[in-house]
Amino acid sequence: MHKIKLIFLSCILSIQLFSFDEFLVSDIRIIGLQRVSTGSIFNVIPISVGDKIDLRKSNDIVRSLFSTEQFDDIQIGKDGNTLIITVEERPSISGIDISGNKALKTEQLLESLDGVGIKEGEVYKRSTLERVKSELIRSYASNGRYGADVEIDEIVKPRNRIDINIEVDEGKSAEIKKINIIGNEIYTNEELIDGFELSEGSFFSFLSNDNQYSREKLKGDIETLESFYRDRGYLKFSIESSQISLSRDKKSIFITFNVNEGEKYTINAVDVVGEVPFEEIIYKDILESLMKSN
Repeated sequence: MHKIKLIFLSCILSIQLFSFDEFLVSDIRIIGLQRVSTGSIFNVIPISVGDKIDLRKSNDIVRSLFSTEQFDDIQIGKDGNTLIITVEERPSISGIDISGNKALKTEQLLESLDGVGIKEGEVYKRSTLERVKSELIRSYASNGRYGADVEIDEIVKPRNRIDINIEVDEGKSAEIKKINIIGNEIYTNEELIDGFELSEGSFFSFLSNDNQYSREKLKGDIETLESFYRDRGYLKFSIESSQISLSRDKKSIFITFNVNEGEKYTINAVDVVGEVPFEEIIYKDILESLMKSN
């Protein structure tokens, strides 16, 4: 077993086209297949026994094979009238190991990797590794850990397989220092923020972690803010923008909402159409309740 420190480089497809004159293909031989089936190759390549092949047709074969994203190297040659296609398959992922993560569950990180095509049993594409690192760091940033870092090692296994080891340095979670709402005149910041999940924290925040940022909490607080106004008759209330600012040391977060309260709508009249299937006193109570909300 060899452990290789991974360096992110652009994946370059190696293609070799042997020089040959046009000829009639009497047979097609494919060399180098381990995981990919011969049938899947014949379903992709634009040539069959009995067809003529030249350099242009060879290029078409290479492009069609490369489009499958299954190969790192493709060579086209001939032996008499036999077309020889030699390929080097990309390895498959035999396992993914994640260590160092505490704030985010392994299942959550594996789901993020799956989103960019990194999953056990899938073809291993070196060109996606930088995306993997970016995706993991993004997952941590969405939870307020902007100082997180990720290192990825690959371990070459038999039968053209690779294990991926991911070591995570989660860093420290940035703390919310200030939540500010701009554009509100009817209600104070304190009244509006009171129902938020996000918080500027208190003396006991080191125990409750109530001042740690989360993108999911932010979405929930936006819905809470909209409901607060609309439940009070401000039907055209809108949040013009929500801005997240980070201090240079990546330890403090500042959240700003820019809102437009709009006008308050009131009920001018209530009318009940049709027969009322309950006692008159109940009807009167409901009607009075509706008018009090005016």
